[in-house]
Parts: sequence; structure tokens; C-alpha cells
Amino acid sequence: MDKRYLIVVDDIWDETTWNVIRCALPKNLDGSMIITTTRINTVARACCCNQHDYVYKMKSLSNEDSRKLFFNRVFGSEEACPLYLEEVSAQILKRCAGLPLAIVTISSLLASEQNTLKENWVHIKNSLGPNFEVNPTLEGMRQILSLSYINLPHYLKTCMLYLGMYPEDYIIWKNDLVRQWIAQGFVSKVHGQYPEAIAEGYFNELVNRGIIQPVDTDHNNEVLSCKVHDMILDLIVHKCRDEKFIIATHDIQAMIGLSGKVRRLSLYLDGIIDGTILETAQLSQVRALVRFGTSAYAPPLLKFNHLRVLTLEFTSGNHGSEIPDLTGISHLFHLRYLKIKADGEIEVPQDVIHLRRLQHLIIPSGINLPDGIGNMKSVCTLQEFDVGLNSIDNIRGLGELTNLRNLRICYYMDELHDRKTTQRLDVLRCSLEKLCNLRYLHGGFTCCACFQWFLSGLASSITSQTLILDLRCWKMIL
Repeated sequence: MDKRYLIVVDDIWDETTWNVIRCALPKNLDGSMIITTTRINTVARACCCNQHDYVYKMKSLSNEDSRKLFFNRVFGSEEACPLYLEEVSAQILKRCAGLPLAIVTISSLLASEQNTLKENWVHIKNSLGPNFEVNPTLEGMRQILSLSYINLPHYLKTCMLYLGMYPEDYIIWKNDLVRQWIAQGFVSKVHGQYPEAIAEGYFNELVNRGIIQPVDTDHNNEVLSCKVHDMILDLIVHKCRDEKFIIATHDIQAMIGLSGKVRRLSLYLDGIIDGTILETAQLSQVRALVRFGTSAYAPPLLKFNHLRVLTLEFTSGNHGSEIPDLTGISHLFHLRYLKIKADGEIEVPQDVIHLRRLQHLIIPSGINLPDGIGNMKSVCTLQEFDVGLNSIDNIRGLGELTNLRNLRICYYMDELHDRKTTQRLDVLRCSLEKLCNLRYLHGGFTCCACFQWFLSGLASSITSQTLILDLRCWKMIL
């Protein structure tokens, strides 16, 4: 390799990881450069190959910037801070040592309080401890972040811990998250309110407290997706481990001796997987299973017979022509939430239509569902329903799903060219007329004529009081 290169490796947590990365880097004398970032001094020094390398320590925020960040979060401006809180505010900021995440965490905690009693602020200040301002460490940062967890109401603690099911930097969609909370009983029942509305309130509380970071928002500035800061995720993972709330692992071997204690399991699987341990493990007590990674290996689903939440993601298409075996899904009679995401080919089991408790079915486009979906009376979310691949009977069966509140359909046709196409669209419109509880309809069409044909009859058959339309022609064929 004769060319020079500049490589940036962000957020290294241990020396072992750096040693693996370093082995892959070409060694030449062409003036190449590597920049690494880390929060740990020993890792930073390990990244230095010789005496000419140096560690650049990021400066903390100035007092002025720290005050601005803190007071804007708590009161909206510096001027709005009451005089009686000036002194304790300065002491809190001193203990945050100019670290933005610490300041945001504490200010979000104080902003969420219902009152501004000085005693409460003094209590928060004392909880921080005096050592962090002198020697900010990873453990000290974790102690500060723990305050955001300790001060949560109980119903939010379980929702926060559940974020530990997802890997670092994963974009979490709000709708997916709140549906899983509901499926596991994390959301309190309130007479006259839909559980989704209550769960969305929980989600917004976590956003307002700075525990989750918004990623995507809509035109009303409503948060649609989020991420978890890696330091907060580190805290969550430690809490999950201490409280035996979640087992999250990249290595199935780590499951040895733990199987009977697992309630929620998150697996990240790449490459060729030896599933012997899972095949012999006691897993009937698991209530939620999330599986990520490029391997085609699917956990032995028959072992998870009390499962309520199942997410299966097969990414990057690296499993080639191998089709994951998902037949065990048909026997998960307690399942409330099922999401399948895949780049390659996936087959939905025929008997999935007999899962009477299933409320949310989320699958990729391009899948032909088994005939008889009209039997799935409990389903209130269905994504994606491919109008072109599913049978006329299934399109007609949509009209029997009277609990449907959220429906995403797609139709990949180049043109409106035959009677079969118009028949499908006519049957679809008739089915939608029967969905009295439908609130969200998302439609994707590659044929403008199909889109217009569908929309022309739809407008007269659905009342605007019960439906929010989000119909988009994804690809204009002119």
C-alpha cells in the first residue's frame, strides 16, 4: 500500500480492542496518520506507538459555557435562575467539572423536578460527591448518571432498563419501543386512554430527562426515533446485570449457567454460530428475545414458549442463500409483538395466523403472508402488507382485522395494466372501509396510476375523523 491514509477510530473502551484494530492497519513510512478517541487514559497511552505520539486531553467547558448549558436546560436562560439557587448551582457546576454530559444529566434531572426547593438542590449536590471535580473518572461519571436513574419513578425505571436490549449507537424507533413496553406489562392501565398514548408519555419523559437522545422528528417536532448515549448505555448495562433484568451478549458461550435466570435476552450474532448451548438451555421463562447480527442462525424458538416480545434482525445479507428457520414462531402462543427485519429471503411460518394474542406484526416488504390473516383478530399493527404478493383472500381478510390501528401497505407495480391490478385495489378499498379503529395508514406505490386509482375511491370511504393519511408515491413513473 503506497498511498497515505488518515483513519479515525472513535470511542475505544479497552486495550484489547485497540490491539485487534492495530493489526489490520498497514505499516508504511508514507506519513499516514491515525487518530483515536477514548475516555480512558491507559487506552490512550496504549494507542501511542512511540515517543513522538502524544495524548491530547480535551478541555472541559469554561465556567461561562457550563453556566449557559446548565441554566438554559433548567430555566430556559441564565437570567431566570432565582437568587436563592445561585450558590448551590455554582457548587453543582463545580462538581460536574465542566463535562457536558454530566451537566446535561444533572440539569435534566433538576428540570424534571416539580419544584425548585433549595433543599432538593442541596441533596442533589451532596449526592454528586466532592471527588469527581478533582479526578473525573469513568466510575465517577457513572455515579453522576446513576442519579438520573435513582430519581426516576418506578414505572420509568423498567422502561429505561429495557433500552439495554439494544446495542450501542442503534437507532430505536419510538413506536417499536412503546409497543414492546406494553407487551411486557411495563405500562399502567388508565381508564379511557389507549396504552400507546400512556407509553408515549413515558417515552417523552425519558427524552425530557436527557436519558435518550432524539434522532428523527416530524413536522410537529415530535420525536420519532432516538439513541442512547454510550455512557448512559454503560450505566444501563451495569444496572441490568446487577438486577438480572437483561442478559445481553455477543457470545452464546456466556450463557452457560445463566439460562434459568434469564427474563430478557439480547443476542448479537455474527458468522457461524454453534447453538448447542441454547438448544440445551432452560429458556421457557424468557419473556423478550431480541436477536441482531449477520448470521443466519435463529435461536431455537420452541424453547421460548412463554415469549411475549420477539425481534429478529438478519442484516447485511451475509447469510447468502441460507434461509433462517423461523418455524418455531408458530408455537409462541403468548406472543404479543413480532418484528422481523432482513436483507435476504425470509419465510413466515404458515401457522403464524393462529397466534391469537399477537398484537403487532412487523415484517419486511416482499413477503407473502399465509392465507387466513383474517383470523388474527387481536392485531392492531400490521407492517408491511404487500398488496401485490398477498392473495385476494388475504386482502379481503384485512377487513376482518377490526382492531387495526396502524397499517402500512405497499404495492410494487410499474403500471396499472390489467383487471387483476384494479381488482386488488378495489378489494383493498372495501377492506379499509371496515377498519373503524384505523388511525394511521401508510401507503407506498411505485405506480402513480395505481396510487391515484387507490386514492380516488379511498377519500369517499374513510372519514377524516378516524384516519390520518400518509400516502406517498415512492417512485414517480412518468
